[in-house]
Order: sequence, then structure tokens, then C-alpha cells
Amino acid sequence: MGARNRFIPALLVALLGSAMLWGTLGYAAYFRSDCYRRKTAAQLARFFQLPVEIGRVEPHTFHSRVFRDVSIWLPDRRDRVFFCPAAIWREAGPSARPDIFLDLAGGTLTIGSESWLPEDYRYILRSALTENLSRVSLRRVLLHGMELVWPKGSGHIVAEGVTGEIAFHDNQHGDATFISRRLNGYEVTEPIHIYARVQPGQQDFLPEVQLTVPRLPIA
Repeated sequence: MGARNRFIPALLVALLGSAMLWGTLGYAAYFRSDCYRRKTAAQLARFFQLPVEIGRVEPHTFHSRVFRDVSIWLPDRRDRVFFCPAAIWREAGPSARPDIFLDLAGGTLTIGSESWLPEDYRYILRSALTENLSRVSLRRVLLHGMELVWPKGSGHIVAEGVTGEIAFHDNQHGDATFISRRLNGYEVTEPIHIYARVQPGQQDFLPEVQLTVPRLPIA
């Protein structure tokens, strides 16, 4: 093959490689942009009907992103309900309505405090599990090493290192299972189990909740 004939394929390879490189860089730059971060935070705020903040967004793969320092607040920012330093959002399937998988690494979920109003508990659950969940195809949420905090008077109860899964089989049924082996700094001999059956879109959206707690060394 002559030099000219070798030049044309080499040029095509170089051009294709450059296009793929610039396409990848453009993809990364878009998801890292402040515009995309604010747009995503606004979409989540509409979904939860609560104030949402995202520290930054990073591309993970072509079908997933990492949301850093995610915070969800009560109305009027009376108290922070949820904080997660790293949440991986992954999509699979048709682009029109992809299946969504969410991995939450670390962070804190706070359930109740002096800033909470009686109606806040049901409002938060209902907005997340009934009114809006049917709009998206959320299939699974994984928790890794989170803290569940229940403020109580001058103290609090903290379930540490919580791991578990919320799996949605369809828009009408899901199962949530969580395990913790540490409560208020104490290692427990038997794990604490939390199980809930979830029925998005139904009036009774949490028809079953089970809490299994072993004997604890707490006064």
C-alpha cells in the first residue's frame, strides 16, 4: 500500500478518535456545569416538593452520574432531613423512560426533631412514595453505611452503618429492607432489622412495617 493509500485510513482514524475525545470531554463538561447542577436540583425539588441542594455533579459513565453533597430540607428549610456525600444515579433501558437505580454511600437521614411539625412525617412520605414516584421508573435504591437519626428530647437515637435495599417490582409494589449492627455507638449482638412493604399510589402506601430490635445496653 502506497503512502497516500495509508494516509487516508490513518486520517479517518485520527478524525474519529478526535471526535470521540471531544464528545467525551463535552459530555463531562456539561454534567459538571453549574447550569446542569442547578437544573437537577430544581427537578428533585419538584419531585420531593421540598428544598434540595446539590454540591456538584460528576460524570460516572455514559449512563450514570454522581451527585455530591446532596441535601433535602423541610419546607422553609426548618431542618435538614437528608444528607448524602455521594449518590450515584444510573439509568438503563429506553431513553424515553429508563429504569433508574440509585446508590447512596454514607450520609444521614433524620427522622423528626423539634423543628418538625406533626404533618411533616406523612407529607414527606406521601410526596415521595405516592404522588411522584409513578412518574419515574425507579427500580432500586441501595444504602451503604448511612446513619438513621431519631432526635428525642435532649438526646437522640442513631442507627449507624445502615445498609439495605429498596426494590420496586412495579409501580404498585416494593420492599424495603435495612440492617444496622450499631446503635448509639454500641455494637449489638444481633442486627437491627427494618422491613417495610411499599405501595406507591395507594392510600395505604406503607401497609406493613416491621422493626426487630435485640436487647440493647441503653438506659
